[in-house]
Amino acid sequence: MKPSMLLGFIVFCAVTALAQDAPTLQQCRANYAMWLSPHENSEAYFDAISMPDIMHRSKVLLQCGIVGATQRPGNMVTLEDAIEIGKWSDLEGLYESHGLTRVLSFVKRHGELDQFWKEDKAGQR
Repeated sequence: MKPSMLLGFIVFCAVTALAQDAPTLQQCRANYAMWLSPHENSEAYFDAISMPDIMHRSKVLLQCGIVGATQRPGNMVTLEDAIEIGKWSDLEGLYESHGLTRVLSFVKRHGELDQFWKEDKAGQR
């Protein structure tokens, strides 16, 4: 599979799944507490998590941002709510970043990075 197709597939899967099985606020809080490790900036911490789990956690945390903004009474978000939603978003970005780094490492290992650069420079997106 070409790198651009692989990345597109990953993004498609993540976005398609957002509408399915939205977590509750309580689940979001529990997941955040469970997935926020004191070693979250450690490569070893993320290396121990499978790519499907990274994608799942990223998707759930992204859903939490949506849930956090829409499941409040009257959809009113307080400053405290916004801070909580921001923490979920920050952690989602961290998981997403590590997932994309892993995909890029795969592309490099398989000698496809030069091809990616050539196609990107030629305007293939």
